[in-house]
Amino acid sequence: GVHFGSSRASVAALRAPAGGAQLRMATARRNLDEALRSVQGLRTVPEHAREEAEERTWEQLRQALREARMQPLALSCVPEGEAAATLRFLAAWAAKRRVLRAKVAEGLRVLFGDAGWLRAARGDAELLASLEPLLPVPERPLPARAGPGPSGAPAEGGGCQPEAPAPEDSALRREVRGALELLTSALEALRRFDWAFPPESSQNTDRDGAVDAFRNLFLGISRLSVAARRAGTDRARKGQIALALEAHSADWPGVLRFLADLHRHRRVFSSQVSSVVAKLTELSPAFEHVLEEAPEAELLGPSAAAAAGAGPEPAAAAASRATEASPPAAALPERARAERAVF
Repeated sequence: GVHFGSSRASVAALRAPAGGAQLRMATARRNLDEALRSVQGLRTVPEHAREEAEERTWEQLRQALREARMQPLALSCVPEGEAAATLRFLAAWAAKRRVLRAKVAEGLRVLFGDAGWLRAARGDAELLASLEPLLPVPERPLPARAGPGPSGAPAEGGGCQPEAPAPEDSALRREVRGALELLTSALEALRRFDWAFPPESSQNTDRDGAVDAFRNLFLGISRLSVAARRAGTDRARKGQIALALEAHSADWPGVLRFLADLHRHRRVFSSQVSSVVAKLTELSPAFEHVLEEAPEAELLGPSAAAAAGAGPEPAAAAASRATEASPPAAALPERARAERAVF
């Protein structure tokens, strides 16, 4: 196997799938290891160079955690001391750069998906207290610490034995496949509209086609979100969903343009647009990155801004509030009522 260092698990130990997925796993773990080394290196940085070094370390960690969100097994088998030091850095960084608190909290959410990182957070009362204002540390039961490997020998990676893959769930696989088919159909249609909601015209039915495409987008993303929840604590399955969405990452800027256009021209869909933005942000790190940089985040309202980390309001709460703000059906024109009925 390819080793990441004496205290690291190998790619083989992480049980990464073969081919391109194995390469992505190796890359995610290598980048995480580099970020962790940067955290450790901060102890010897002179005071005059510390701010710049901390900035570089944060950017390394941020990128590594984006990748780990898609390759969650890359977080496995990090020594507890290194994990605790990294969590302390994140807590201190959020206190120093308060504007980044939401982004730090999102990184913690990724890390706490792994039992080892969660154990490191709970193992130090002072660290736990510093993390709680950013993100409540989950209280779920933790598996027993991994013991020796076969024949009493220490397991590869310093005694860490990664979790075995969960049994295949054929129903979940079918659900994900169906959702991705809806998503692919929607993206193909929106591409034909050049990622814009068609102008009003009595000569064609382009707007009907665009609404149908949005319906497929909404249903596909909603079903993927349900599938991710059904996967529960199975981080490998959630990672597979994220990887499937990664194939569409080049389309996310266009999707945002269409959603902003639809939001402007058909306010009746505001809650559904907010829902798509919030769910895609949860499911796709690539979409989240595009949203952070996109001017459409402002046009899409508070839910998109919150999802991008630009405000304190959680995306789910904002989406709920957007639903409440939608006008009652009786106050809508006949065409708008018909469009709302699609959902």
